[in-house]
Amino acid sequence: MLAALEKDVDPQAFPDALLSSGVDSDVPEYLHELARLEWELERIKNNNTSFQRSPERLGINPFLTLVPVSWKNLAALVDADSEKEIPKPVPSKTHVLIWRHPRTRDVHVREAEEVDLLSLKIVMENIDPRDAASMGGIHVGAIHSALERAITQGILITPDSRIKRVVPQSVEKNENTDAFLTAKTFKLQWHITKKCDLNCTNC
Repeated sequence: MLAALEKDVDPQAFPDALLSSGVDSDVPEYLHELARLEWELERIKNNNTSFQRSPERLGINPFLTLVPVSWKNLAALVDADSEKEIPKPVPSKTHVLIWRHPRTRDVHVREAEEVDLLSLKIVMENIDPRDAASMGGIHVGAIHSALERAITQGILITPDSRIKRVVPQSVEKNENTDAFLTAKTFKLQWHITKKCDLNCTNC
C-alpha cells in the first residue's frame, strides 16, 4: 500500500487513494474515512471566507459539512483530547458534522445526532415546523427546540433580530454588550391597575 502512495497524491484524493490501494493487515480498516474527516476539518479551518452578516431567512451554515462514515467514534479520533479516554472505533453507519461557528468562529467536529439531522432536513426541505411535528407525532414545541438548539450551536444560521435597543454614541460598545442590545422576543408588561398587592412570584 505504501508503494502505491509514494506518488504525488492530491490531499483531497488521499482518502480515496488509501481505499483503492488496499488495506494492509496492520492498517485499520477505517483509515481512509479518518483521512477524509481530517481533510474536511483542515479545509474548514483554513477557509477564511467571511460569513454573511445576516441571512434573509433561516438556513444551513455554509461552513458545515456532513460526512457519512461506516464507523462510530471516528469524530473522537479527529477531535482527540489527550486528557480524555478515546473510544475505540466500531463498525456502524453514522454521520459526522464538521462546522465553523458563525459568531465565535470556533471549529467543531462531532457525530451527528438525530435531532441534528431533523433540523437540517426541516431547513433544507423548507418544512413548516407544524407539519414536521404532525408527521413525527410530537408537539411543535419540540421542533422549535430542535431548531433553536441547532442555531445556538451554529449548525443553522438565522437573521439578526429586529428588536434592538438604541444606544447613545457616547456609550462604549464591545462584543460583550451585544447580548444586551438585542432580543429574540418582545416582552411587554401591561399594568392595568395600580391596586397591586405585590404578591406575584416575581415580586
